[in-house]
Amino acid sequence: MTGSGNAATQNHTGTVITYGPGERSRAAELAKLFPDVTTEPGTGQGLRVTLRADYKPHRAMDDGGAGGKEQKDKGRSAADNPCDDLSYG
Repeated sequence: MTGSGNAATQNHTGTVITYGPGERSRAAELAKLFPDVTTEPGTGQGLRVTLRADYKPHRAMDDGGAGGKEQKDKGRSAADNPCDDLSYG
C-alpha cells in the first residue's frame, strides 16, 4: 500500500524513516536518498518516511532542453502545499 498524509505531530526535528518487522535493510537503502535521515523501528508494516517541515530535495541535473547541464530545482519543501500549482479542466 502506498499513500501520503500528514504526520501525527508537526514537531519533527529531522527526516525519519520508520520500518516494520523485517524491513530494516529496505529502510537503509531508502535512507540513501535523503540527507541527514534517521531510521527507527516501528510497529506497522512496510516503510514510512516522515519529512521535516523544511526538507528540500536535492537539486537535480537537467539539460533544460538545450543540451547543456544546469542545476534545476525538481521539488518543493515538505511544508509547501503540493496542490498549489494544480489546475483542473
